[in-house]
Amino acid sequence: MQIAQAQQLWKPEPGWLNTASYGLPPEPAWTALQDALSDWRVGSRSWEGWGDSVQRSRTAFAGLIGVPDSDVAVGATVSQMLAPVAAALPAGATVVVPEIEFTSNLFPWLVQEG
Repeated sequence: MQIAQAQQLWKPEPGWLNTASYGLPPEPAWTALQDALSDWRVGSRSWEGWGDSVQRSRTAFAGLIGVPDSDVAVGATVSQMLAPVAAALPAGATVVVPEIEFTSNLFPWLVQEG
């Protein structure tokens, strides 16, 4: 897919700038969500199939960065995924983060610093 084609997958309204904390879904993701919600609303399909799309995403991302898909973790939030990493650090470990950073990346490290 070319950049120009990919850009057409998003439909932001003029003036929308909140990309860092609230990302807009690309058209295929929006359509898939609407399909899942429609199925859920009437009970025409079970939730177990949702894992298939997660696995496809893991496999696709793994291919982009050149690792096995078993090395790609999936979670609901950044802090949820970072907390076990932070907890595994030895006492006194140094973690470097940007001066201006989202709390979801700061709090797991700060809790361990405690």
